[in-house]
Amino acid sequence: GLAAFGDAQQKSAERESQKADALAGVTAETSFLKERNEAALELDRDPEPGTAVERWRERVSGAADSASAGIQDPQRRAMWRERAEQSITNEEYRFRGAIETRQRAAQVGKLESDLATNQNIYVDQNASPAAREQASRTMSESIDLARKAGIIDDRLAEKYTKNVLAGAQYNEGVTRLQTDHR
Repeated sequence: GLAAFGDAQQKSAERESQKADALAGVTAETSFLKERNEAALELDRDPEPGTAVERWRERVSGAADSASAGIQDPQRRAMWRERAEQSITNEEYRFRGAIETRQRAAQVGKLESDLATNQNIYVDQNASPAAREQASRTMSESIDLARKAGIIDDRLAEKYTKNVLAGAQYNEGVTRLQTDHR
């Protein structure tokens, strides 16, 4: 009798411990996901995208450590922490890709703005021949540098050359013809 009672008490304690760890795992997951999502929102607004992902990773890794501390079973805690680390790594790759895409879009936007400025100089009737030549050279060099830096691909470089540089030369020629025939 007493041994059976002891065994029953031990099994009951083990079940309670498993239930507590299961609940701790759910609590850890909820806490971790909440912190990960809040950190992701802040990352999207971060003014320093070059270092934002590292700061995000530190914050979320710390949140995972804190969240997993409530799981008493070392094996269950290690498994939960491993899943959290995989989640962090997956999100990190996604964020790095998104930041790279935003940075490239900003670089393309700056290139287009610079090209438009130089195109306007090139077609300005009041611009000197030297200013027009400099604007043409700057447009050509900007397109080439952006291509070499990987900001734009060959197809886009060709498009800019055709639409911006050749377009400016065409518009400048039309303007000259109109001015010469007056």
